[in-house]
This record gives sequence, structure tokens and C-alpha cells, in this order.
Amino acid sequence: MPLVAPNKARLVTLQDILGATFRVPAFQRLYAWGMPQWESLINDLIETQAISKPLFLGMCVLSNTGDEYEVIDGQQRLTTLAILLSALQDTSIVRRFDDGRSELFIIPQEPDGVWLKKLFNREQVGIPSRYSQKLLYDAHMFFEQRGDCVTAEHIKKSQMILYCSEDLQGGTSLFERVNMRGREVANIDLVKNRLFDWSSKITNACIRSALEGEIKDRFQAIFRNLNPFSDEGEVDPDSFLRNHWILFDPEYTKTTDFSNMVQEVDDFLRKRTLDYRNDEIKFFNEISNSVRDYIHSLEEVSILWRKVTAPRHNIIDYQPLQDALVSFNRLRREANFLPILIAALKQWGERPDTVTFVKLVEIVCFREVLVHSQSNKSRTAKWSIAKRIFRKDLKLRDAVHELFWEACPWWDMEEVKRLDPQSAQTTTPEYLASSAFDDPSAYDRFYRVIHYFFWEYGKWLFKAAEWPETRQDVSVQTNDQWDATFRKLEVEHIFPRNPQDADDKLVKDRIKEMRPYLNHWGNLTLLTKRDNASLQNSNFRAKLEAVLEDNSALLFNKLLRNKDYRGNLLRHAWSPNNCRKRTEYMREFANTRWGSAALRQFELEQRVETDAGD
Repeated sequence: MPLVAPNKARLVTLQDILGATFRVPAFQRLYAWGMPQWESLINDLIETQAISKPLFLGMCVLSNTGDEYEVIDGQQRLTTLAILLSALQDTSIVRRFDDGRSELFIIPQEPDGVWLKKLFNREQVGIPSRYSQKLLYDAHMFFEQRGDCVTAEHIKKSQMILYCSEDLQGGTSLFERVNMRGREVANIDLVKNRLFDWSSKITNACIRSALEGEIKDRFQAIFRNLNPFSDEGEVDPDSFLRNHWILFDPEYTKTTDFSNMVQEVDDFLRKRTLDYRNDEIKFFNEISNSVRDYIHSLEEVSILWRKVTAPRHNIIDYQPLQDALVSFNRLRREANFLPILIAALKQWGERPDTVTFVKLVEIVCFREVLVHSQSNKSRTAKWSIAKRIFRKDLKLRDAVHELFWEACPWWDMEEVKRLDPQSAQTTTPEYLASSAFDDPSAYDRFYRVIHYFFWEYGKWLFKAAEWPETRQDVSVQTNDQWDATFRKLEVEHIFPRNPQDADDKLVKDRIKEMRPYLNHWGNLTLLTKRDNASLQNSNFRAKLEAVLEDNSALLFNKLLRNKDYRGNLLRHAWSPNNCRKRTEYMREFANTRWGSAALRQFELEQRVETDAGD
């Protein structure tokens, strides 16, 4: 006898359903619950156990496929309950057969299904390779620590309503209306469900079945592409969905409202099928063609999006391109530039010209950070360029010129006078990127890119002819070092904000002098967490000794003992003069990396007329 008949609902306990098999379809998202949802579940179970009441878990929407049930809504809850019971060493979640086989009552998508089964059987699982597996493992560890607060008996008394839909479309529609617990439903899930809604409009069973199969296959591939490696952190599928839409819809120009992507996709399909409403066959075919166009593009962009956002973990055969994308990602400011980079990879592939273009994007991005340029006009210009690259309407040479002339802030007044003399009269210092190095609040305004800046500074110093003490045969700054140590360094003020000897009259005078320079670029560096904790309020001499002893690999700190670099100390203390002198050397480097000197490779001496083509 089935647990629940088609188009029927039934109130059940977890104990009632442990003998059945629930499978998460491959076209669903993978496990995504985290600490907030785990804590909420265990706290609810503790509270209901204290008053001897079963916990109500809402509705689970299923689709019957013979001997199994496909889970349309409820996979996160059922999987988490199974993990909780496993943590309590309850074996009822694993069905064992006479022939030696065993099967979980809830079977996630592969490869997570096999991995979770090993975890439940206490077999060696190794280090999680994907983020979804890391979440499964972390959930198991969490409940091993907290699970003894509740009994397996009480957990199995938890109640839910099972609803079995007669068809897929009915299940996905109900999913949107009854999702009650856990995370807010992601737009990408709603869009997927809406595509199934559109397929249900096709009354021809063969055409409808073929389209539903295509939607399932494509979303299975998309969710696999979007499942990050375990050390990457969580991926935002809605961000991917928005960036794809910017490229896919040539008419889309909104810069702020992405709240209803379902409506955008709905409108697109409605426009494409409007002229065929009175011809059933053409109407069915146009739905199929339009949905396929969308999901095939979505799958293609999912591959490119992962290459752009996580280049170290994806197969990029051309090493210079991987290096360029890794460098860009260290900025952590990629949101407005993702469409243009995705379009560039799609159109030009893995070749030297693409590397050059990515380097220009990084320069434009960092300049925008320095001038705080986030205008809708600049964003619209970048999106326009991205759309035309995506549609093969813009040559690479023209894309380089348009990106610079339409979206790139000026570096300094010399650059303005050389490239666009007419603008010199109206350009003010706050719109010049190099002026950021005079900003007295650099620590607050540029905190998110300080690590990136010093990383690039260190890379430059190891081969800088001007400073013999920093030259090395091989750079110690590798991608592995960035991940393992560098990005974990802490920002330190060379002259402390709260000096230990603040009661000393000379120090009091220096504090007054240094007040405008405390958060200045010239007063900032990076230290390990240990050194920062022990030295944060020490004087310059103590910091210098510790820095040279323990952080010789940080070349920008090694230079602090060179008086040609920092200037003379005033009574052995760091002063405004030292800040100014050090800042000028930092500005010189910045000019070679992101300034006018860096633009020479792009041949931007004058505007060019753009034309279509590849």
C-alpha cells in the first residue's frame, strides 16, 4: 500500500516513512542548509520534547515514480533529519536487504548520495570535495555535538503532511506555495518551476515529455556546475541567474531591480509565443524552442561563470588566463564585471587577447574602487559592452577601447591632459584614482582591497631594481600562499591609534601630528594575527624589530628599515613625513600596475570608431 495516493495528502510521522524510499531528483539543487537551519531544527525539537508534543515540519511535496517517491519539496528537511538520526547512531535510516545491499531512506543526488551513505555507515569518507558534501559533513558533526539533547524516539514522532502530485507540474507549483521552513526559495528554483509550468501548456504528450526531460537534464548539469569545491564557500545561484539574464536579454537595462527574475523569464516566453496562440502546433513548437534556447544558454553560462568566479578550481587550459582571472578575483569586487568577463570567455576563448582584456578589466575595476565609482551610467555602459560581446557584435579591439573610454576613471591629471585635453577643465581631484593615496581615511574606505594592494606590491618588489634588499630569484607569493596565509593577515597601523606610552609628552605631541595620517595609506601594513595582537600599540622600533624577525617574506615590511624608502625617523618614531614619503613610493608602484604606465599595452591614445564583428 502506498504511503499516499496521487493527488492526496496525508499526515504522517517520520517513523511512518522510514520504510519507504525518497529520491532527490537530479534536477534539484543540492544540499544547502547551514548552521541557522540546523540550530533552528534542534532548538524546535528540544522545545517540543520538553512539552511532550511532536514537532510539525510542514508539507513535503512528492511525485510517485513507482517503487520510489521523488522529493519536489522537503529534501533539505528529510536529509537533515536523516543526518540527525545518524549522529545519534540510529540505524533505521538505512534499509538493509538480504542480499547484502543497503539503501538510505532519503537518497540525495550523486555524487553526494554515495558519499552520505559512507558517512552514515561510519566508513572513511576523506575530505569533502564539494561544498554540498562539506555541509553534509558539518551537519553530521554539529548534531553529534548537539543531538544528545533530544531522543531518536522524539525525532521520529515529528509530523509532516505528505502530498503526492499526479504530475511534475502540479508538484512544482505547490512547492512555491507551501515552502514553510528553512531558506527562502531561490529565484533559480522558481524559474525552473516556471519552465515546467510552460511545458504543461503543451497538450501533445510527446512534445511535453521531451521538453520536461530537457529541462531536467539541463538543470541537473547547471546545479552540478554551480556546486562549488569545499574550500570555496557558498555560491549564490541567484547571482548567476541575474548575470546570465543581463547577457541573454538584449533589451534588459535595469541596474538595481532583480527581485523578480521569474517575471522576466515569463515575459520573455510570453513575447516569443504571442504570435502563435491561434496555431496550436506552432504554439507548442515555439514554447519548446524558446525554453530550450533559454536553458541551453543558462547551462553554457554556468560553465563560464564558474571559470570566472573560481578559476583555480576549474579547468582552464591556458595558464596565463587562469592567472589573470585569479588576480582579478582577489579584488573581491567582481559583481559589476562578471557579465563582461563571461562574455569575453564565450566569444574569444582561452587566448592571449582574452588575457589582455581581463587585465584591462582588473585595472578599470581597481580604479573604480579608488574613486568610489558605482554609478548606474558606468554599470549600464559595461553591460552594453558585455551584451554586444556575447552576441558577437563587438570586436576585441573595440571592446577594449569602449571599456576604457566609457567606464574607466582617469588615473591623474597628466593622463587626462594627454588622452582627453578637453576634459581637463572639468575634471576634479576626487574623480582621479591616484588621489586616493592622499585620502586620510584610506583604512576605512579601502579596507576590502588593502590585502589585494599589498599582495600586488609584494609581487612587484621581489623584482624591483630600485630596492636590492627585496629582490629575489623566485617570488614567495604563490596562489597557495594567498589562500593559506596572506589573505588572513591583519591590517596594522604603523603608528598605533592608541600608543602604549600615550602619557609621554613627546608622544602626545606626535599623536596630534599623526592624527590626519593614522588611517593614511602610508601608515598601513599587514601583519600576522599573532604579531598584530602583541604589537598593535607598540612604538615603531618594537614593531620594526618584530617585523624583520618574523615576517621577512613580506617584502613591503622589509623595506621599513630602509631610510631611503621611509625617510629619517624623528626621535626614532614614525611621523607624517615618513607616511608621505612611503606613500609616494606606493603611488609610483600603483602607477605601473594600474595607472597610466599600465595602459601603454592597450594602445589607447585616441578614441576609435567601433564596428561589429568578431
